[in-house]
Amino acid sequence: MGIHRLAAFVDDGFWGLIDSKGQILVEPQFDLPEDGAIGEFSDGLAAVAINGRYGYINQKGEMLIEPQYTSAGDFSEGLAPVERKGRYGYVNKSGETIIEARFEEAGVFSSGLALVRQNGRWGFVDAAGQMRIATTFDDAASFNNGLAWVSIDDRWAYCNTEGIIVWQE
Repeated sequence: MGIHRLAAFVDDGFWGLIDSKGQILVEPQFDLPEDGAIGEFSDGLAAVAINGRYGYINQKGEMLIEPQYTSAGDFSEGLAPVERKGRYGYVNKSGETIIEARFEEAGVFSSGLALVRQNGRWGFVDAAGQMRIATTFDDAASFNNGLAWVSIDDRWAYCNTEGIIVWQE
């Protein structure tokens, strides 16, 4: 049985999945998130919540990572940010903790790095959990085409994956 073409649907305040023939693949059982993002798969998995706890399903509707997190982000480059006890870390597709929950906020991986916040400042961590670009930015966004938008002292800039500012206003 291959990957299904899926669509999310809502019934009685919960969401589930139907296939391209309209057959219910997963009965509505997942909480409706505040951001309205339901049934969105990334790297083959979708974050779902049951009773306020987040886990992940695959495109067959199978629960691969049991709901256990306060919040959960998209998988990218094989890892996803998850929140436990007010801190963020990263898990792999097997649900193994790869980077311990030690960040105030965390983004998805792009160009081998993920945006993280510590002590109110932003920087970038690699897939092994090592800080590759120190948390020196007032604000920042994930990498896109090898560049990340960052803010330093209310001035916009772009840095590369080495942390070198290549343009600043």
